[in-house]
Amino acid sequence: MSAKTEVGQTACAPSNAPKKTKPAYDWNRIDWKKVSADVKKLQTRIAKAQKEGRYGKARALQWLLTHSFSAKALAVKQATENPEGRIPIHDPAQWTDSKSKTEAISSLRRRGYRPSPLLRACFQKSDGNFRKFRIPTMKDRAMQALYGFAMEPVAEVMRDTDASAARNPQDAAIRCARLFAQHGGATWVLKGSVQIRPNAAFHAWMENHIPMDKQMLRKFLKYDHTGAGRIFPTSMVLDGLEPFLQHCFRRRRKNSGAVLGDVRVIRCEKDFLIASNSREFLETQVKPLAEAFVAERGATLSPDKTAIFNLQDGFDFLGFHLRRYPTGKFFLQPSKDSRKAFLGRIREIVRHSKASTQQELIARLNPIIRQWAAYYAGNASQRAFSTADHQILQCLWRWAKRRHPNKGGRWIYNRYFHTVNGRAWCFAAPLRSPESTDEWDYFLLERTVRCARKHRHRNSPPVFQHPRDHSFQPAPHKKRRFPEA
Repeated sequence: MSAKTEVGQTACAPSNAPKKTKPAYDWNRIDWKKVSADVKKLQTRIAKAQKEGRYGKARALQWLLTHSFSAKALAVKQATENPEGRIPIHDPAQWTDSKSKTEAISSLRRRGYRPSPLLRACFQKSDGNFRKFRIPTMKDRAMQALYGFAMEPVAEVMRDTDASAARNPQDAAIRCARLFAQHGGATWVLKGSVQIRPNAAFHAWMENHIPMDKQMLRKFLKYDHTGAGRIFPTSMVLDGLEPFLQHCFRRRRKNSGAVLGDVRVIRCEKDFLIASNSREFLETQVKPLAEAFVAERGATLSPDKTAIFNLQDGFDFLGFHLRRYPTGKFFLQPSKDSRKAFLGRIREIVRHSKASTQQELIARLNPIIRQWAAYYAGNASQRAFSTADHQILQCLWRWAKRRHPNKGGRWIYNRYFHTVNGRAWCFAAPLRSPESTDEWDYFLLERTVRCARKHRHRNSPPVFQHPRDHSFQPAPHKKRRFPEA
């Protein structure tokens, strides 16, 4: 406390008094569960305020989120761990060690921030061609992720008001199954994808419709730091597409009674489907209106990904193959390209694990198998999963035979394959020594069929739902009854 001197002046603290410094954070000691919970809590409050129409409160909470330590730490973590962070480019700021990451958290400031020009990079695609693109620097990616956290709950609330918007590819697949499995439903589908190219019209639309800090948005737009949905979800470009088409086409009938004006839209991110009963109607009327709709936002339809398909011929959408057979049954299963890419990745890992142990190989394969099986769970994928399991088993058998070229097949089977819970040919590594008389524990390789049964997709509640909001009531789960053999 200050004290008064004899002349009545207030005495200040001595100049050699220790100054208060902010606590130094250690990157390796950050509690990431608490950090994620803090960010999720603020995002939930933003979504609640946006849903209630308290837009000033939502903007204040967005400011609080972008200036919080938890959001900055999570943004640095996301910028350093995403695939773009592993592309070999000449980046002046390489956050590789814990000390540089800790310093990067405090460097994410709104005042004085100036984006850097995009860096050029090149990588080889699966068909052998090279693709050139430009990506932001590490610091710019962290700033984009930081302000992306504030945009996610707003975009989620805006998506809830549109019945055609899907939260993820699995949700889009469920909507497709409900729409196309109906008897007498649409038979023609217009599949399209939005291609965003920064221009004056796109920048003007973003400044008028994207609810975020305008000063930061103008800085990002100056260097075209808006690609790949880094700041805002690309699905916001297609917000309002279905109401726009339904307003343009009222329900009108021909003499035969067919409905021409009835269109249905399913969209996920920048991909969409428009279903109708007439190919000519989609090609001459719906497609020009969709092109005009996205042109107002400064975007275009990708010519390579926009086409009209007959549902009986089948087509691919978001990694799924959709087809309605002449019998009237509709099936949704993994596409051939997805299965080929999945098995190619498995074979590549096995090929590069010639000197690895069985446990190390299983630890590398299990996350990939779980992720792929969970993506296609809940669909007519039994045959695709069985084929994938058979191909993986053959690949592992060749890997085991290469390790022991002088051993017979029975010896290799007893060494690497075991019977676990009544299921033979399980590629598993025993965790206990064979001399033990106790029951063995196995480090088991997952199978796609078993992983898919664990991840049955159901209607999911909103991502940023307040714990006291009971407006979403999921449908009761009914157990399937299979006929006895």
